[in-house]
Amino acid sequence: MGNQIVESYIENKSIYEVLAIKVKDLLEELINDEGINVHHITCRAKDVEKLDGKLKRKNNKYSNIEEITDLAGIRIITFFEDDVDKIADIIEREYEVDRKNSIDKRALESEKFGYMSLHYVASLTKQRLRLTENKKFKGKKFEIQVRSILQHSWAEIEHDIGYKGEFAIPSFAKRSFSRIAALLEIADIEFIRLRNQLQEYGENVSENLDKNSESILLDKISLLELVKSNPDIDDIEKSVAKQLNWSYDKSFSFSDNLVEHNLKRISKNPELNITNIKQIQINLKKYKKEIIKSAVSNEEKATEGKSIGLVNGAAISYLIEFLEK
Repeated sequence: MGNQIVESYIENKSIYEVLAIKVKDLLEELINDEGINVHHITCRAKDVEKLDGKLKRKNNKYSNIEEITDLAGIRIITFFEDDVDKIADIIEREYEVDRKNSIDKRALESEKFGYMSLHYVASLTKQRLRLTENKKFKGKKFEIQVRSILQHSWAEIEHDIGYKGEFAIPSFAKRSFSRIAALLEIADIEFIRLRNQLQEYGENVSENLDKNSESILLDKISLLELVKSNPDIDDIEKSVAKQLNWSYDKSFSFSDNLVEHNLKRISKNPELNITNIKQIQINLKKYKKEIIKSAVSNEEKATEGKSIGLVNGAAISYLIEFLEK
């Protein structure tokens, strides 16, 4: 039976390859729509040699190819552990989940060894299978693995060392494995806490930009929040773009990288005497006309009259250039 399954898989492997890609692409779109940032999403169809090895290990327990649930596989690696549950909600909503063959390895007992990962076995819903292009996927299942980047690191290292499971580990090494597993779990928790603190800080900065900005020190978050909302920045950039006949779209922005660059410039020029957000706000308002005039002149010389686009956050660069004169 094993040889028949392998032969059947060789004939149908291209279908599983397309299925894996199709599921991956849809998941990427759905995850982006939810505003979840992940490290990466990959997919694959199982290697024929690995399938053959699996059948031999399982003593040919499968009677047909459709009983094998991991011929198409998708792996999602998140930055944060709590995003695993958010992605799980998407999978449960969008696919037909095989509860019997799915497993949440994060629920392992604390004294057991092994990486924590969420494994779904699923198939396309009846609604999706009605589509002509999906009819070939009827009866075919796929596996989706979801885990954080730290959980993934554990899995990869554990695989490289060659020990999987508590009973495979020599007794003298169990203590070290326990310490590493605990450290990774703590790190996952601390990264989530840090992310939440930074988000809360950003919200507080946004609320206080017009109230108590002299108490807001310069950093990436505070400067980004200022770029997003300051009307003088918007006025300067729109005016410069208009006079140079450049395209300008505030929603299309590289301000994140630009902010980092400007922070470095400010830190290397203590004579600018800029240490908090209030000082930037004052200078932008006080020298708005002069900044625009200087920026237009400098850009005309630098670009030789070429029509290009202006990125959101450029006004901070123009301010620094003006103050440096």
